[in-house]
Amino acid sequence: MHSGMDRLSVPALGVLLVAIALAAAAPAYIPTHDGPQHVYAVHVANHLGDVARGWSGWFEIARPVTSLGFAALFGPLDLWLPWPTALRGALAALALFWAIAVWALARALHPARAWLGLALGGAAFGWTFYMGFFSFHLATSLGLLLLAWAIAARPATPGRIAVLSLALGGVAVLHVMSAALTGALLAALFWRRAPRGALGATALVVAGVALPSLCIALALFWPGSAALGDPNAGPPSHAPAPWWALAKCFAGGPAWRAWLLTLLALAAPIVALVRRGSARSAEDEALLVAGGVLLALAAWLPLSLASWEYFSPRFLPFAITALVVSLPIERLARPLRAATAFALASFALASTAWAWTYHERNALASAEALSGLDAGIVRSGVRLPIVLDTGADPDLPLARAAMPFALPWVNLGQLYAASQGGVTPYGFVTHPRMHHLVVRPDAPRAPALDRSYLEELSRPGRANDSAFRTAILTYLASHAGAFEDVIFFGRPEEADLLHALGFSEDWRRGGLSIARFRGCPVTVHVSPAIARSGALAIETGWLPVSHPHARYAFAHGVAAPDGSLALPLRETCAGLWLRVAEGGAACDGADGEGHLLVASTLAAPDVVCREPAETWTPPSPPAVAAPAPRGGPASAGAATASRPASSGSAARAGARNAR
Repeated sequence: MHSGMDRLSVPALGVLLVAIALAAAAPAYIPTHDGPQHVYAVHVANHLGDVARGWSGWFEIARPVTSLGFAALFGPLDLWLPWPTALRGALAALALFWAIAVWALARALHPARAWLGLALGGAAFGWTFYMGFFSFHLATSLGLLLLAWAIAARPATPGRIAVLSLALGGVAVLHVMSAALTGALLAALFWRRAPRGALGATALVVAGVALPSLCIALALFWPGSAALGDPNAGPPSHAPAPWWALAKCFAGGPAWRAWLLTLLALAAPIVALVRRGSARSAEDEALLVAGGVLLALAAWLPLSLASWEYFSPRFLPFAITALVVSLPIERLARPLRAATAFALASFALASTAWAWTYHERNALASAEALSGLDAGIVRSGVRLPIVLDTGADPDLPLARAAMPFALPWVNLGQLYAASQGGVTPYGFVTHPRMHHLVVRPDAPRAPALDRSYLEELSRPGRANDSAFRTAILTYLASHAGAFEDVIFFGRPEEADLLHALGFSEDWRRGGLSIARFRGCPVTVHVSPAIARSGALAIETGWLPVSHPHARYAFAHGVAAPDGSLALPLRETCAGLWLRVAEGGAACDGADGEGHLLVASTLAAPDVVCREPAETWTPPSPPAVAAPAPRGGPASAGAATASRPASSGSAARAGARNAR
């Protein structure tokens, strides 16, 4: 018999769902870590034929077997609505599915436990949501809903087992890890329900239920798990997540929001031990065992794997939910049960209210970063995102951050590429069985810069080291000539620096700059003695970075009758260094490393490189580099440069050695 208090959980759920929908859809934009990557991939797949934005020349549609959860929600909406509106609708659906699933699971165990499900609904906007693990988030919700059906319907007939098997396979299509963890809970459920002496037959049933999802996992992992990772990523640490991740990497937020549900989960085994002499249902035993094992794995396994970033926290939604809903609050005395129900409902609403204010604050903080999305810019080439302000506070310890490890603006460039066209080097476009797009075999090779310098910027003290930030920006900007434009977001004075380096702004607001490299003409006059010294080229670099930026062969210079050369270049408009490559010669005035320093090429466009004892002046009139035409390559009219391979480690090394 359901009490009147238990029936109140239904309208309470309705109120919570309305609050969740408003918290998701009302803000103009909710920043997430990986979210822009998924938005870009699905949006481009939907609009691949947009000729002006050039996507069809870079990508072809892949046939992923999993990670389709977000595409199932966002894809149809994106076909008919602007992507920001479609995204708001998809995020609202994601959060609503979670709240419904956990409430249904708790209520399937006992009507009084629906209040526990309501409290779990307060984690609809949890850590996986803000990390942008959208497909995992949706698949987890549907996996828990499938578990609720298995508890309520007790599938024992071949038909119901077949339905369960196909449904679990559907969860695997949405996200394979969610299916694996759902399968673990279902296996525990069948095991605890199995009659004595029927474990062998139960194992066969479990294998049959898991078969479709196992086939999907096999199709994904057949080339090996290494194929899933970023080939440019460094080896991860094999250390487990810090202890506070048990709370911060589930619900997240302030301590009261992060820890309540985790503490309830930790209390569940203690309550079970205290009540070990009391009767307990097979369902509760299954959830206690499976939830406890998953929680232990979340605490013990590495935070990240080589092929999977932030691996261990993905066990937490299943572990904490299973343990919390196993708490037998229906055994509490009626007054205490009513107080508990009120407290749990209050937590759910307060948690959602916090999320709403968090969204509004972040939307306001993101206004400048997103201000250029509707600037009317159209691109079709490779674009270089440089994001020095990622939205996280590096001086705040991770344990105190609202959502640790989340960098809300780190993938900002993907949003601009979705709105304006073009490609960036950092998209999720490498694995045809997991990603929606793959790079065409005949597409040009897109240059890429390793973004591991972001790790350095996230260290306390580094983010506010203006010399270090200047060196990083200068190093990255020095490689922008290979890109159609730069999408920069940082501090306003850094956007000013980008302009001073020789970038023409197509859009600027505060620390946001969408700009193309134009540079300044520079003529290097190489004396006859240097030209005959055996040297083959001039190397250049942008001050204050010591790492070489480009190399110009003497063979491409303009020869004069006296044996001298003029190399017309197009380089930074700010500080430049150059040195003679090989041959042992050095320009007069060079430092101990052979670097001849030019404070400003805008002010001194003619540079003379002669030996210290050589009395030579350039012939008149000197060769002059032609200006780059508007809309043309920045190197037009300049000597051909060969550029060294770039990497994030080179960026860090160049910054550390900045003059």
